[in-house]
Amino acid sequence: MATDTFKTLRDFTPSPGKKGRYHSLAALEAAGLGKISRLPRSIRVVLEALVRHCDGKLVTEEFNLRRIQTGKDADPTLQKGDRVEITTAN
Repeated sequence: MATDTFKTLRDFTPSPGKKGRYHSLAALEAAGLGKISRLPRSIRVVLEALVRHCDGKLVTEEFNLRRIQTGKDADPTLQKGDRVEITTAN
């Protein structure tokens, strides 16, 4: 189970008597991670998935998300043209 590393987890009520939680990308932007609202929708979807699955093992704050934010490669062995697969655990 992922943790709320970036303090973006928010509660909402989808219908009476039901409760849900989601990670707010607006909260990431407010925390100073850049102009997330200006990113293409596809990138925002991937970013939200990374934040949701940030568990300190598969996805880490420092090595993955912070390096992406600063424009550094998440993996120093990646070369131009390499493909990166993104998978989610079900």
